[in-house]
Amino acid sequence: MTLDKKNRNDIVNSGIISKEQNKLYGKLLELRQTGDYSDVIVVKEKNVKPLLEPAENFIKTIEQLI
Repeated sequence: MTLDKKNRNDIVNSGIISKEQNKLYGKLLELRQTGDYSDVIVVKEKNVKPLLEPAENFIKTIEQLI
């Protein structure tokens, strides 16, 4: 399940996730959709590596909520 931008903004406004986490989720969702629906995708390590730690922290935040 994915959240659209409006629902994500509602979650940010309620204080459940931060603005930074919302931006991260949007970026990760964009990368996933590109990978799912593009014939070919090239993702460079230098573009992905900085997302790993924030993504792990985001997952921990969501796990605490569920």
